[in-house]
Amino acid sequence: MRRWDLLRQGSAHLLPGMDGHAFLKALLVRQYGLSLGWFLPVAGLSCCREKWMCTFPNSTVTCSPDGLWRIGGDNLRVYQAARNTSRKLASGGRWVVSIERPDRLYVEGGHSRRRSAV
Repeated sequence: MRRWDLLRQGSAHLLPGMDGHAFLKALLVRQYGLSLGWFLPVAGLSCCREKWMCTFPNSTVTCSPDGLWRIGGDNLRVYQAARNTSRKLASGGRWVVSIERPDRLYVEGGHSRRRSAV
């Protein structure tokens, strides 16, 4: 799959002003018929340390009690899912494809009672 070749041939699905991410998604979904999933936004989970220069002021206000994680707003749901998934994997769980939704993975086994879907 060479995107540049599709562009040169005039067979790429393209819209004016389309950025690279939207173009790649259109290429994979529309032209190749692939389904795309998504991951919860885990990049912003780490809490800002006092010595760091953070992107916004008062970023430690929504930190977990141990000061490691951001738990304000939507981050709480992501934090809980990541914590439960890592606990299950650490205690012998394994990644399994969901029967109901083959485009999703979940962790089976381990000590946590809830199923952590990704």
